Amino acid sequence: MLCAVLLVGLLQVYAGLHAMKALYWKYGYEKRLEQMSDLGSALATQVAQTGYLEQQGQTEVALALQATANLLEGRIMLVDGSLRIVEDTYGREKGKTLISEEPIMAMRGETSTYYNEAEAMAEVILPIEFKTSGEERGTTIGAMVITASMADLKETDALFRENIVVLMCGAALAVLRSG
Repeated sequence: MLCAVLLVGLLQVYAGLHAMKALYWKYGYEKRLEQMSDLGSALATQVAQTGYLEQQGQTEVALALQATANLLEGRIMLVDGSLRIVEDTYGREKGKTLISEEPIMAMRGETSTYYNEAEAMAEVILPIEFKTSGEERGTTIGAMVITASMADLKETDALFRENIVVLMCGAALAVLRSG
């Protein structure tokens, strides 16, 4: 009888630990997306105000793009109104055309997100809008594609999983010894 009560208790602890792990992942993922969106919005404003999509010579904007990409352990691409990649912090796709649903949605003023679990990478695609003073929404002139590593969250998730297994095995052994 005591073993059955202890096993039920173990199942409850197991469920609670998994719920904690899921909440940690959800919170960390949402915070990372929020960080990416906030940094991207600030950069998009700078890109629009300086005319960087038309003339990529401004060193300050290029440095800000590269610094942000480094901070996020990722990549930033700027796409103009004709879906041509005018800037790529990796330098691989510049000058190519980006034909994808998300940048087209961004050209309509929509922000979208995507998570690639296999590569542990998140992507935020947001519009670059030119606004005159006082305007809440401006004219969409391009899109920004921000890709960032989620490897730290994935590693922490794996550690949670390992610790849950170790804890549960230890608890199960204690139950078996007491029974």
